[in-house]
Amino acid sequence: MNSTVRRIVRNFFSLNIVQIASYVFPLIALPYIVRVIGPEKYGAINFAQAIIVYFTLVVLYSFDYTATREISAHRDDHAFVSRLFYTVIATRLLIFIILAVPLFLLLQIPKFHQQHWLYIILYFMNLGIALYPQFFFQGIEELQRVAVFNFIIKFVFTVSVFVLLRTEDDYLFVPVSTTLGYCVVGIISFIYAIRRYSLSFVRIPFREIRSLIKNSFKIFISSITTNLYTTTNTVLIGFFVGDTAVGYFSAAEKLVSVIQNVTLNPMFQTLFPFLGKTLYDNRPKGIEYLEKVFLWIFVISFLLSVGIVLFAPLLVRILFGQKFAPTVPVLYFLAWLLFLRGISGICGIQGMVNLKMDREFLHITIVGMVLCFIFNLILLSHFAEVGSAAAWILTEIYISISTFHQLKKNGIFSFTRSKIKSILTKLPYV
Repeated sequence: MNSTVRRIVRNFFSLNIVQIASYVFPLIALPYIVRVIGPEKYGAINFAQAIIVYFTLVVLYSFDYTATREISAHRDDHAFVSRLFYTVIATRLLIFIILAVPLFLLLQIPKFHQQHWLYIILYFMNLGIALYPQFFFQGIEELQRVAVFNFIIKFVFTVSVFVLLRTEDDYLFVPVSTTLGYCVVGIISFIYAIRRYSLSFVRIPFREIRSLIKNSFKIFISSITTNLYTTTNTVLIGFFVGDTAVGYFSAAEKLVSVIQNVTLNPMFQTLFPFLGKTLYDNRPKGIEYLEKVFLWIFVISFLLSVGIVLFAPLLVRILFGQKFAPTVPVLYFLAWLLFLRGISGICGIQGMVNLKMDREFLHITIVGMVLCFIFNLILLSHFAEVGSAAAWILTEIYISISTFHQLKKNGIFSFTRSKIKSILTKLPYV
């Protein structure tokens, strides 16, 4: 096994530790949480999280893609990497402070004011997210160094839920635990990155922050539109159906999200800087790798979706209990997110973003967002949370087909029967 393969495998398993810490530990606590607080309070928490996600998307500003791409391409230039590191962190912190104003105005609306502490607690999760330098660790392909921090800290806070959550009235301990976890991880990993990699502090003039925001704008809009149509499903259900329906929908979404984040996402995050650098240094070789990865992700993601569909009733009964029986039909639809996101993840982020097809990707995601709103307006009033799940899947079908077609139109994914057979009958190699 050569050094490149060893590095990719090491980073993949390191990311798995991160995702286990971030998603599997909370999933262990989930059956206890939903049984104590019930579908309505669980729905209220997830509705609030969906609202706060809008703020989170702006704080992140797609730097996990654009900054990662730049660091990966210039990783040997220590001065460049150090300056970009501080520019990204400074920009995120500035955005976090500015967004406190619209949050304050939002909490003056009665629907949000009655749960204002829930929104305030969850908003401070963004402070930890702003400080967490995942873009840096991805760019230099050294994610294993921060994985242990996530694993230990998220474990401690998951245990705290079992200790503190006793009755339905204690439901605020759930967002408190989440926010503290993000903040502690963000602070520790930020300090660690500075000390371990000698990232000397530099003063960042506002013009560099403005330039960074401008240069990342297209990918930011693509990222925010993609996430808007996913989180807006929850928001629309909350407004037009109610918190209980949000609880049923969120239970299915949470389960699929956990599986995605411990299977597909570590692959995507590991491959993104590798494919980015390869496409930058040797475009034909990078395209060859991209085609190999696409076929393997296609098969893996399809099998994951089929598995969830087959075991949906059992999974809901074990994890959430009989009160969440209406979650099963939602899960039948959302299970296919894994397959569709496997395709769009490779074609869109790994392919189009790394190939700097930013404008084309932006167009696809904007159309996807509009379609999702239209599908929800048609289906939500008749089928409630199940209709919203169907709307989401229809949107993902459009995005998967469109991103694949866009790459194929540019001469990528020129598959032949012999090429497909050759790739699928061998172990993945790079």
